[in-house]
Amino acid sequence: MHAYKFDLQRSGSKAIVTLMKQVLEGGEYDVMTWVPTAPARIRSRGFDHARLLAKELAKHEGLPPMAQLLHRRSNVRQLGASRRERLEHMAEEFMPTNAPIKGKKVLLIDDVMTTGASLAAAAKMLKQMGARQVDGLIYAQKL
Repeated sequence: MHAYKFDLQRSGSKAIVTLMKQVLEGGEYDVMTWVPTAPARIRSRGFDHARLLAKELAKHEGLPPMAQLLHRRSNVRQLGASRRERLEHMAEEFMPTNAPIKGKKVLLIDDVMTTGASLAAAAKMLKQMGARQVDGLIYAQKL
């Protein structure tokens, strides 16, 4: 994961997605989206790692189309932050796009969950946008 995110090894997305896809068998969703990365991280890495995972997943048969449903408000960095700091940072971090998702079942993609603050804040915004259900799919959990 470190090489994928920080050493710009984009090809790692294929192996990660192969493993993520295994837990999706039988899951039916209307749309897939991702927890957006802070714009400064995208500029420094050259790509949004969570978006790339969603893009790779969307290529697989039987999985829903991907759509950008959220934007980040700031460039706040979560790496190294405490649980309390992460929850505070993420409380109002996500803004909706104009995508219509009222009544839809949404699959929300992220790479690593540490405290769950980003995933929870993104899911909360999707529910406020009218999503009927939001399920998260992550590759790893940091313990």
